[in-house]
Amino acid sequence: MNGSGNRDPQWSPRRWTVTIGLFFALQAGLAWKLADPAPVQTRGDELPFHIRHLPESQSVEVATLLNLIDPTRFVLPSRQGFSGPAWLEMRPLVHQSPGWSSPPEWLRFNPNGLLGDLATFGETNHPVRASVAEFLTRPPEERVALSDSLLPPAETRFALRGDVSRADLTGLPALPSLEHSGVLSPSVVSLSIDERGRVFALALRESSGSAAADQQAVAIGRSLRFNVRPGFPAAQSRDDFGRLRRAFLTIHWWTRPPTATNPPAVPPTTVQPLP
Repeated sequence: MNGSGNRDPQWSPRRWTVTIGLFFALQAGLAWKLADPAPVQTRGDELPFHIRHLPESQSVEVATLLNLIDPTRFVLPSRQGFSGPAWLEMRPLVHQSPGWSSPPEWLRFNPNGLLGDLATFGETNHPVRASVAEFLTRPPEERVALSDSLLPPAETRFALRGDVSRADLTGLPALPSLEHSGVLSPSVVSLSIDERGRVFALALRESSGSAAADQQAVAIGRSLRFNVRPGFPAAQSRDDFGRLRRAFLTIHWWTRPPTATNPPAVPPTTVQPLP
């Protein structure tokens, strides 16, 4: 037995070169065999020559448009950053209206035909005329009585807007009606409410025009009590006035006419005869 193992034969550089050359020649032959060669076109000795003639009657704008086919105009430098005058440099086309064949003259005017169209309209559109007898014999239109639900309540009402509402009240206040000969404007009172629902401060913002009604509005605002803010401790503390809630109380007054009183009787006077 031979102690040295069999070794794989190594290819020499010449063998590698011959193998690669054979593969390349095989691929080139297959490409040439399978390719469809195009027919060879012979080029003429003379190039085609074109001439464009622009008559003098054409405008300069048309000549500029014809020059745009020149490819060298797109590679020339430009001060605006574009290539040549072909970019954004075209002037607008100027259209000229044809001239009048007749000399200037005034339009013919017929004063007698001014009211012709109006007369034709009046003849074909007669207004509907109703006689006096139709108005007298026409039955009167039925008047629908206003429902009681649509009438405002005959009582003084109030409204709250701001950080509180009617649902936050612990009880509804008593709202009196006032004696007044006319209509009163609503009284508006601003309220500042602490955390425990007590009115801390109030002021009259808009007057109703009656001092007695405004005093009643301030008294009603002072008597209001609201619910304690949810989550606030029951025991009194210095935090009761830490955050005040702002609200506006608007009172719409219902007035009634004053009670009529008879004036005191005047004693009769006696007339004494002259002596």
